Amino acid sequence: HREALAAAAVVPLVGTTPTAARVTLAPIVGSEKPGVSPTKAVRKEVEHEGVNLFRYPLGSRRIESPSVMEKPKDKPSGPPPRHLRQRTIVHSRSCTGIVPLRRWGHSAVVYRATMYVFGGSVLDSDSPSRENQTQTNDFHALSLDNYEWAPVFVSKGSPPGPRCDHTACICGNKMIVFGGIGHKQRYNRDLYEFDFELEHWSEVEVQSKKSAAPHARSGHSAVMYGKRMYVFGGRSDKPQRRRVTEETSLLAEDKDDDAAPEDGTTLTPSKGANSDSDSHSMTSSVYFCNDVYSFDLRSGKWRFEKPKVKPSGKLLAPEERSGHSAAVIGSTMIICGGANVSDTFSDVWQYNLETGLWSVLLAKSAVPRFRHCGWVLENALLP
Repeated sequence: HREALAAAAVVPLVGTTPTAARVTLAPIVGSEKPGVSPTKAVRKEVEHEGVNLFRYPLGSRRIESPSVMEKPKDKPSGPPPRHLRQRTIVHSRSCTGIVPLRRWGHSAVVYRATMYVFGGSVLDSDSPSRENQTQTNDFHALSLDNYEWAPVFVSKGSPPGPRCDHTACICGNKMIVFGGIGHKQRYNRDLYEFDFELEHWSEVEVQSKKSAAPHARSGHSAVMYGKRMYVFGGRSDKPQRRRVTEETSLLAEDKDDDAAPEDGTTLTPSKGANSDSDSHSMTSSVYFCNDVYSFDLRSGKWRFEKPKVKPSGKLLAPEERSGHSAAVIGSTMIICGGANVSDTFSDVWQYNLETGLWSVLLAKSAVPRFRHCGWVLENALLP
């Protein structure tokens, strides 16, 4: 029944040469009813440049990769899990047009059958060292109808400065860009929007105090829920103001460094940080975050989303990280993977955007990962 399999297109990485993806179709022993021959279920294992990729619905509680995890000794009875019964074929496509230079740390969004890629760190030579990388603010579009690349030339407004490790979200007919690392390795916390209809860049005017905004950061995630953009985690040159501690009933709230303390003493900004600016110099000190902020696009105000404590009195939250992926399903933000100075994560967390409660979906998934992407197809998360 291979001809009955649905074909799904995978957009090649920006600036890479498309390579053929091989799909391994593995029959799984199991039957829906006793006495019935094993179903021809297929576990989706896609080998692309030596990497195994898995698609799993949120309903599944455990994901196992035979290539990296030990198989169970006793094979479970009954039909295979739902995520193992699904089928797919993955194709690689050749792209035409003016292909962007290879890069990392860029953002990519889809608006009306076109993928828009902004910014990133461009490799100036074959060497991947930092000295041969340059942040850019160029803008490119890939038509998902004919897979043709074209640069986006915008003559109206002021675009964001060159940057990488920022985020971009779609809200209506606009793309919202936040944060990242820019010129001279400076962390940013500025906000820009691009209007697809007017083809116009503009800086978003923030109405709230600077002390209400998150620190300048990069490697964070940002998702849209209604008219609010939710920012989680990332890394900065300054410690987060409110440290969220896992499995504790305490929420340490440090004084805002942008505001005068109540006792009238003077706070000294962290080394290399300018509290009056929307960018901070990158120093040898790197702090990872696990805080959540939201920005209301209607009022132009930032808000710290204080996590809710469970009835047991315990406060559960992900460990500080950057380079994770985030996606929204319903009223839930899903966080997958990421890394900090001591660990690379394979866990999956969910954050209820209505109640502010964190909970664990998967304490450990197939492979620890960071600097990956994640997206939603129907009711499933694809990291």
